[in-house]
Amino acid sequence: MKVRSLLLALCAGSAMQAAEALDARCPQLPEDPAAEVPTDPPWVLLDWPRLIEGCVPHLQHDRGKRWPLMIWDVRSGDPFTEKAAKSLLERGIVAPIRLDPTAIPVAQQVQKAGAPVILLDARNGSWPYDLAGEPAKWALSFGKDAQVNETWRRVPVPGRLEGWEIAAQRLREILREFRDAGVRVDAVWFDYENAPANVPYEAAKASREAGKEIPAAALANAESFDRYRRQLWIQLLSTYIAAPVREFYPAASVTNWMAVLSSPEIPVVGWNNRALPPTGPTLLSASNPVAYGVDAAFLALWDKEAPTDRREIDRAYLHVLLRQVSADAANRRRVAPQTDAVVWVARDHRTLTDRTAPSMSRAAYREALRHLWLRGADGMQVYNGLRAGQSAIALAEVQDAATVYDELLKHRDFLDQGEVMNLEVPAPQHDGAIWSGLRLGDHALVRAASLTGGDVVVEIGGWQGFGLPVTATADGVTYVVRLNREAGRMEIVSSDPHVPPPAPPAKEAPPPAAEKAEPADRPAAAAKSAEAEAKPAQGAKKNGDGKPAPADRKDEGKAAEKK
Repeated sequence: MKVRSLLLALCAGSAMQAAEALDARCPQLPEDPAAEVPTDPPWVLLDWPRLIEGCVPHLQHDRGKRWPLMIWDVRSGDPFTEKAAKSLLERGIVAPIRLDPTAIPVAQQVQKAGAPVILLDARNGSWPYDLAGEPAKWALSFGKDAQVNETWRRVPVPGRLEGWEIAAQRLREILREFRDAGVRVDAVWFDYENAPANVPYEAAKASREAGKEIPAAALANAESFDRYRRQLWIQLLSTYIAAPVREFYPAASVTNWMAVLSSPEIPVVGWNNRALPPTGPTLLSASNPVAYGVDAAFLALWDKEAPTDRREIDRAYLHVLLRQVSADAANRRRVAPQTDAVVWVARDHRTLTDRTAPSMSRAAYREALRHLWLRGADGMQVYNGLRAGQSAIALAEVQDAATVYDELLKHRDFLDQGEVMNLEVPAPQHDGAIWSGLRLGDHALVRAASLTGGDVVVEIGGWQGFGLPVTATADGVTYVVRLNREAGRMEIVSSDPHVPPPAPPAKEAPPPAAEKAEPADRPAAAAKSAEAEAKPAQGAKKNGDGKPAPADRKDEGKAAEKK
């Protein structure tokens, strides 16, 4: 027994030393963004699969048939193997596979590991118009002596579709090779941030094609052209990209970067704080809203100086992360409930070179992720793109997303089958509480968090005619509640962490007796019936059919925003 105990102790000691050594090799990112230091040891991020294996724990809850988290960057100096795919899957993560026949062996390894095969392709600029050959065949043209920006001479004429047809045929050829190799493709998630969504209004208006190939009505003003180019972009993606995928893999999930459902009543707002033009359902089977803590979106919120207080910064970023997902969810529920939502997420994303913005704290970001899941996200794509010297930030993107996903998987039935309860988006300066939830039968999973820095009471809805006050703390509380139909009220089943229920409101003292009698001809106020007094309080309602507050409209909206 002594020998056995000694061996166990030695093994435990070796495992602890190995764990400590592994932890020392993980880039450490502090919770406070102000303490972030851009320093990397030389070995960092040379091998993402190995880094994730050492720095991201296994899932503690069953994922079932839900999508794993797809991460953007999976660079490695070694061939990707079935073992690496299994290791990622155990942590709730999957690596995307390039939409390229040379990546078929990788897809086969992923498939053997039991992970979903997700193909990913990224394009921007004038693609696929430039597939048609020389710019004279597809680009805008100008007068001989026209003084225009030289880059405009390589801007596509939006309606010339030869390049799109070539792209569709190449896509079919690639998918045929995957199918013939026995690869079961579960999803093709595109990152096409391309023309015509990025065609400048000024270039189109000054071109020879204005009023001819480009409709005059579309050039009436910048807002009209923005609507024209985005709606055309979405339809081209549907026809030439989504349709070929469905031809070969009818059950596959198909979506593209920032392809969302927007409407005049519930507009989706872009990073420039402007409403995106109305767009409806297409052959894309999922929408793809973007929930990034992006510097451009943060700075666009403020006409004057941006806030510097940590709580105010985090509140503004929470607004940015929730608004696209919530508006898209409201529109999907109204006109396309068959459409899923796969959300791009990132805490710290930089697009500006001339200005700087503060970052969202990790705690606030994790809170935002919880609310995104409880607002109907079916899957998430984690943008862990590496910036020089910032490997800890890139790794933290994966760690935070995996931590929250595992936490919510404890309640997987709600994620799989629940109905979204609340889509209101707090204003950037909201100094109250936020709550989100999923209802399933007579039970609901609800998350409530205070944005004030202290505890507050917030009333949650869930069932028509019923409401329930709960305590929202600064760290957030996850509730399971139920509708007790016999008692005619909502009740708390559990809270994590445990918090006591709010104290009932103090009864108001009766008003002092009037010194002067009411005139005989004035009718006395009618007393409320016992039935009315006992009626449950009205639950918190969404703005109309789940509308977030509409954004202010301006002259021009960007259609697709660069990573």
